[in-house]
Amino acid sequence: MEPVLEARAVSKRFPGVLALDGVSLALRPGEVHALVGENGAGKSTLIKVFTGVYRPDGGELRYQRAPAVFGTPMEAQRAGISTIYQEVNLVPMMSVARNLLLGREPRGRFGVIDAAAMHGEAQRVLAGYGVATDVRRPLRTLGVGAQQMVALARAVSVDARVVIMDEPTSSLEPREVETLFGVIRRLRDAGIAVMYVSHRLDELYRVCDQVTVLRDGRVAHSGPLAEVERLRLISLMLGRDLNEVRTGGLTRFSRTRHRTTTLTSTTSSPPGPAASARLATQEEPAASEGPAVSARSGPPPRLAASARAVPGSGASVSGGASTDAPLESDELGVGVGAPVVEARGLTRRHVLDGVDVAIAPGEVVGLGGLLGAGRTETAKAIVGALPLDGGHVLVAGRQLRKGTKAAIRAGVSLLPEDRKAEGIIPTLSVRENIALAALPSLGTAGVVSDAKIDRVVEIFMRRLRIKAASPHQLVSELSGGNQQKVLLARWLAVRPKVLLLDEPTRGIDVGAKAEVQALIDELAEEGLGVLLISSDLEELVEGADRILVLREGAVVGELSGDEVTEERIMATIAEHTAVDQALADQETAVQVAADEVAVGRAADDQLAVGQAGEERGDG
Repeated sequence: MEPVLEARAVSKRFPGVLALDGVSLALRPGEVHALVGENGAGKSTLIKVFTGVYRPDGGELRYQRAPAVFGTPMEAQRAGISTIYQEVNLVPMMSVARNLLLGREPRGRFGVIDAAAMHGEAQRVLAGYGVATDVRRPLRTLGVGAQQMVALARAVSVDARVVIMDEPTSSLEPREVETLFGVIRRLRDAGIAVMYVSHRLDELYRVCDQVTVLRDGRVAHSGPLAEVERLRLISLMLGRDLNEVRTGGLTRFSRTRHRTTTLTSTTSSPPGPAASARLATQEEPAASEGPAVSARSGPPPRLAASARAVPGSGASVSGGASTDAPLESDELGVGVGAPVVEARGLTRRHVLDGVDVAIAPGEVVGLGGLLGAGRTETAKAIVGALPLDGGHVLVAGRQLRKGTKAAIRAGVSLLPEDRKAEGIIPTLSVRENIALAALPSLGTAGVVSDAKIDRVVEIFMRRLRIKAASPHQLVSELSGGNQQKVLLARWLAVRPKVLLLDEPTRGIDVGAKAEVQALIDELAEEGLGVLLISSDLEELVEGADRILVLREGAVVGELSGDEVTEERIMATIAEHTAVDQALADQETAVQVAADEVAVGRAADDQLAVGQAGEERGDG
């Protein structure tokens, strides 16, 4: 079958970087084509070439068997190429209906928008995607998952011949993911070509027919997905030998922490001998111990020490061993086992209901639950980014003043869920984004030292292996995984006591994900407290020491030790869902009975009034 959209030997160059090097890819009608690769492999650049954001420097685009050049994304959309981006790319202040039908609103006489028709059409379209909401409300009032479904509905509702999906499930809960897969199958059956970009291998094997693997801007493989086993696909993405993958060089992240630290304990077990030796000597972890990250892709150890070393500590950045000792509990101002951060009774109407969270030094506390359960809101409340009706936060036993500035000064930092809207500043460079939060400590008498900034940036770009042409490259030009590392560097540079990580591996590739997970584990080993929020239950189970399960803004369960399993998390959520449903059914039954009694009394009263009237008439 002839391709509907095709790239032939396409190249794209940026200053100091060859982003695409002779890439060829063909999308055919009625076919779902997976595009995979590490962050920085060229996936986003290829999408932008297809959609008119960039023009190729070499090669040719063909659309419907003819050469094509799209000067703008609007030109590509009008031609029938629709795109769903990883970060919701809609207008938050406009209504849901206006976003869904923007540029295609139904109009009445004199060209005036027919609001009633628009709302009815929007309601009908969204119902097919499982979104039940008032379409007149502003888009920003919806959750990220619901916004993503609106973006999906908008992309599919236009007369598209090609639909490009960039990490479409990164913000969706399981029910919404199943709805998306149903939509993809309908598109395939309708003869529409779909390009599907995802780092979740399970999804690829469920919905995709073909796969193209990009590595360092080149095509490493292209062909039927069913013919490529998962380990081979990972090895192709990362450029690693398949035997190394099989023996553990790039297997799923595995915790090496086996601490007994809890909020009720008074002692904690130190890292094992191998880990201690590694921390002392700056050696990379071996494949058989610690997080399974290669010497090429794994993060160098002692990142917490790096954070403590800057600025102005004189620590070497030459790659030699640091003389800094690991971060100990007494350095945080608390005793071993005592919480460094404790939130008590966090309450906000319709959002949080008396949430209690405590994080000890060196402990990773996970927050589990479905989208909308209050996980993100809990993290924001702890750092003062969400106004509360009740409750308070203690840091090292002292009550935290309101506001994010006070939280940062006290050593509590938040890596937000939406890095595009709440994290990176796209118009600034990598250097400026990393140094932003640490600027007050990087100068004297209000004068910032460029030398200190350069030193901090050099340390974290090297140790987190941030891939950029230079520190002065715009952060918006980096891949999603490298943007996430920039944000991590920003908050490590302020030397926090506690890191609140909201979906830290969302939308990043296998290699970058392993690096971030290894970093979380290492930071905890060195004494930092971590609050981990993740929609990936496997990641949550493997990365957390304790898990608090939230539902509708309240903590409905706490799991620790052998209880920390995916099955227990799901069971806890299900148990309370069943209880809530039973209570709701009971309340409904009581209300129905009360209504029936009220109706009966009203009928009796009316009958009595009628009889009294008849008696007066007889008299």
